[in-house]
Amino acid sequence: MNFLLDSDCVIDFLSGKGLGVGRLEKVANEKLFLSVISWTEVEYGIYRLPNASKRQKSFDGFLKNFGIKILPIDLDTSSKFIEIKVDLENKHAPLENFDLLIAATACINNLTLVTGNLKHFERVEGLKLNAN
Repeated sequence: MNFLLDSDCVIDFLSGKGLGVGRLEKVANEKLFLSVISWTEVEYGIYRLPNASKRQKSFDGFLKNFGIKILPIDLDTSSKFIEIKVDLENKHAPLENFDLLIAATACINNLTLVTGNLKHFERVEGLKLNAN
């Protein structure tokens, strides 16, 4: 199975928090991906912290050690983003744009999203989730 890691999972893992570590350990032998959106969120968080260069090395090592491929936002992903956004707006259940782009990336690439944010993502129809 192939998995897309949500930002929260990566951040928790890098900070050694149990939930993120546990989630990642369960899928570590699978093919792992990261949306460029999640990459941006993690990079931004690192940039704002003390010892940013040390934390940057940890993040780079994490990506390399797990063989994580960064997925871009392309036209198919953008179209899926629009479809999901309109659907959720019609249901009066909006979601933040970054979360929508992450969900669209998972859907378009047929990936299961590993996240601790079920509340955010469970309303996206057709999105496969792994929150263990």
